[in-house]
Amino acid sequence: MTIGARDVTWWKTSRQRGNVGNNAAMTVGRPLRVRVAIPCGFPRCGQTAAMVELIPHGAVYADGQKDILHEIDISGLFGKGTFRLSDFLRFANYSTYVADYEGFVAAVRGAGDDVAAVLYGLNKEYAPFFCAQCGCSYCGAHWKLEPSFDYGFDYYSGDCPVGHRKFIDH
Repeated sequence: MTIGARDVTWWKTSRQRGNVGNNAAMTVGRPLRVRVAIPCGFPRCGQTAAMVELIPHGAVYADGQKDILHEIDISGLFGKGTFRLSDFLRFANYSTYVADYEGFVAAVRGAGDDVAAVLYGLNKEYAPFFCAQCGCSYCGAHWKLEPSFDYGFDYYSGDCPVGHRKFIDH
């Protein structure tokens, strides 16, 4: 289903897909999986700034990969789900545990076209593609980011297309 320029998919089970009109965050006792393509806000770009996915503990991502966080934490102590950010940084994807999975899914579902701003409000690391000063998301081609590799501490620094400075620790 397309909303504005981004693609949103709510998975009910591994084989059935629902749409944004579904009201429940749970289906048959199982949390939904969410995948959102956030568009680049640069005029006439048309690219995806980032892909965001939320999966419940033990599930696999849309591309069939299972998160290493689930392999390490087989008991589910660290969270009920995982947040993954991909297709933005050149050298790394980002994933982390989500303790309040149902609340996180509800926040993303309720965000409408403001998913990036909501993610940034929850935790700046969830939306490194989002410039809070512009209120806009940009793809990696429009950010002027330089990677820095310093004895295992990797980060990016640079500017959005308007010139606002950004530091990304991923």
